[in-house]
Amino acid sequence: MPPVPEATSGQPNLYIAPANFAGQGFQWARAVEQTLGVRAANLTVIRGTIRFSSDFTVPSSVSYASTRWQRRHFENVVSGFSHVLIEACMPVFGSLFDGDVRREIDALQKRGVRVGMISHGSEVRQPSGHAQRYAFSPFHVMAPERVASMERVAQSNQALIKELGVPWFVSTAGLVRDHPEATWLPVCIKVEEWASRRIPLTKDAPVVVHAPSREIMKRSDLVDAALAALHEQGTITYRRISGVPNSEMPKVLGDADILVDSVGSGNYGVASCEGMAAGLVVVSAIDQQIAEIVRRETGCDLPIVHTEPDGVSDAIIRILDDRAKYQTVASDGLRFVNAFHSGARSAEALRSFLAT
Repeated sequence: MPPVPEATSGQPNLYIAPANFAGQGFQWARAVEQTLGVRAANLTVIRGTIRFSSDFTVPSSVSYASTRWQRRHFENVVSGFSHVLIEACMPVFGSLFDGDVRREIDALQKRGVRVGMISHGSEVRQPSGHAQRYAFSPFHVMAPERVASMERVAQSNQALIKELGVPWFVSTAGLVRDHPEATWLPVCIKVEEWASRRIPLTKDAPVVVHAPSREIMKRSDLVDAALAALHEQGTITYRRISGVPNSEMPKVLGDADILVDSVGSGNYGVASCEGMAAGLVVVSAIDQQIAEIVRRETGCDLPIVHTEPDGVSDAIIRILDDRAKYQTVASDGLRFVNAFHSGARSAEALRSFLAT
């Protein structure tokens, strides 16, 4: 049996579980400890390869099938943690409460635990609205049955969160646009792990990287077509990255000049932050409403080079034609990610939740 999460003595204690998408549960826990002095831990229920750091891990087979582990897990949480943040509307205690998040929250609250919800993205993003806003939305090219399933899940989860009435945090500015009643809990990274002393755009043919976590969501088909053509012309050196462990990505980005992230979502997330932390020029299709939300929340312009989904080549040429300007954009990106995505801002978003 894997170890059951438990808290050290002292209050408050924060527990974040069970998704840890892009390692964010672990990073938010560290941010809370370092900025607020609140003890915190996260759990990841593993459904494949372990990709990111986590305080505790449990195979899904144990989490969902071992009643003994489930009961010990629940008792340790209610006896040791004062606050729980449930990620992605996923059950924390496997099948102990029949996988019903409502019953989990009720049981936690009856034992005096304060509960909140964190949404990462697709679990509350309705494909119908996204497809209506964006001509290049991935939901236009995705299998209809998959889109219909995602629509049902998003509608169900939105209804669940509204019904529960607990504090609700969302990890991206795009979700703030869709759900202004939620609180922005910015994604955060360990910036120093991505630091590079290289100045970008000094090579004749700069290295351009595209490393999608989900190809269809980032419309990698459009990115590949544009960058492969520039590579063949000798204008850039294109490196398409897949299957590389997150622990090795700092080296990959450390050798690059430009990161083309997503041209399908209109949003930005962990990958763009990692690119900015590595000192790269980050290129992405950013919805202007989302850019305005970032400006409102931070007081800064988002230092990501906007491209239309069908204008990736033009964006790269524009960068290469004025390298000094975009070296400054890269420097602005590093300052931005240090200020807003290094953990302190995320911890502040949780301060009032943890104070009650």
